[in-house]
Amino acid sequence: MKELILILCYVPDEKRVELLRNLVNDVKDKNYDIMLTSHSFIPKDIFNNVNYIIYDKENTLITDIKHKTGVFYSNSNFLINSTEMSGYNHALAAFKLLTLGLLNAKNLGYEKVHMFEYDSRVTQTTEIKSNSKLLDEYNSVYYLPKNLLFPNSPVSYNIRNISNHFFDVTNDGFFKFLNEPINTRTAEQYHKRLLDESGKSYKKTNDELEKNGIDVSLNGVGYRHWAICVFDALINKIIFFSWAKDEINSFEVQLIINKKIHKTYTIQPNTWITRPLEDYNKLENIMIIVNNEIINYLDFDKIDKEVFKQRNKITYKN
Repeated sequence: MKELILILCYVPDEKRVELLRNLVNDVKDKNYDIMLTSHSFIPKDIFNNVNYIIYDKENTLITDIKHKTGVFYSNSNFLINSTEMSGYNHALAAFKLLTLGLLNAKNLGYEKVHMFEYDSRVTQTTEIKSNSKLLDEYNSVYYLPKNLLFPNSPVSYNIRNISNHFFDVTNDGFFKFLNEPINTRTAEQYHKRLLDESGKSYKKTNDELEKNGIDVSLNGVGYRHWAICVFDALINKIIFFSWAKDEINSFEVQLIINKKIHKTYTIQPNTWITRPLEDYNKLENIMIIVNNEIINYLDFDKIDKEVFKQRNKITYKN
C-alpha cells in the first residue's frame, strides 16, 4: 500500500485556499495517497486531486480564561505570562483534525503517514523519503523550530506503533490536559506529549526542511502587537506591557481603565515598555485600543480575578 500524506486545513478565505491548493499540487502524482481533514469547505479542483476528504463541522474555540493558550515574553529582567494575546484557544479544533486523520488512516490500513499543515510547500520529496526509511526503526519523526520546545508540521508517524491517544476523537484526553495546572495549553504541547508516549522518536531541526525543499508556516505566525495587561504581585497592581517585535513603524496604544481613566502610549520599533496602571483590588475593566482598533476588553465582572492573576503576570528575575 502507498504511504499517506495527511494535510490538516482550515481555509475559510481565498488566501488560505490558495496555499492549500499549492501544497496539494506539490504532492499529487508523487506516488503518495493524499487525505485532507478540514473544518472548512474544500473547492472542487482540490477535491479532485486528493484521495480522501474528512470534513468536521465542529470547530470548537475555547474562550474560558482557564483553558486559553498561554504565551510568554522573557528577557534578562522579567518573564511575562499572558492568556490575552488571542480571544480564544483553537488547540482542540486543531488537534481534532490530526486525530481524525490518523484514526481513518489506521482504519484504511496505512502504516506510514506524513502530516503537513496546509500552509506548506514541498518542492522535493527527499525529506519524506528519508522519514519513511526512519519509520522502519522509529515510531515518529519530527522537527523542532529554532528556540522552541514543541514540534509543529510536518511530522511522520508509524501508525502501528504510536500512542493510542492519537486515535481518540472523543477529546477526553485533551480536556484532561486543559485542566492540568500548566500555563501553556497548545496543540503543539499536547502533540509532543503523545509523541513522547509513543516511544522511540527521531528529532530533526527545521534547517533540514529548508535545505531539502520544504517550506512551512507560509501563512505567518505570531501576533500583530503585544499590548496586554498583567498582574504585578510586588505592588499588587495591574500593569501594562507592550512589545514592538520587529516593527518597522511605531504604534499607538490607548487604555481606558474603569471607563474613566485614559492613558496613551506610543510604542517605538523594537522596544518594550511596562507601566503601572491601577490597584488590582480596584480594577473593574480595561479596554485596550491599538491604532484606533479595540483589540481587547477585560470585564472583571465576568473574569475570575484570581485565575486572571495566576495566568497573566509579571515575574521578576532579580
